[in-house]
Amino acid sequence: MSDQKIEIVVNKEGKLEVEFTGFPGELCYAEAERLEKILKKFGVSVKATELIAKSPEQIACELGLAEKEEGIRPERD
Repeated sequence: MSDQKIEIVVNKEGKLEVEFTGFPGELCYAEAERLEKILKKFGVSVKATELIAKSPEQIACELGLAEKEEGIRPERD
């Protein structure tokens, strides 16, 4: 199984782009809420304006399931 990772990028306008990698199913939404609470403790208020769900195939590749089930390898940059 791949490691779970949360990548946060802050753009010049101060907006955050957050990508959750390796979280199966709806778990990424729970982690987003958890992250929001942690940031709030530090005085950072965030509000999601756009959510883009990954396809089941993308999630399977992140979790390494596609390699086992279909014998394919996830694409790497």
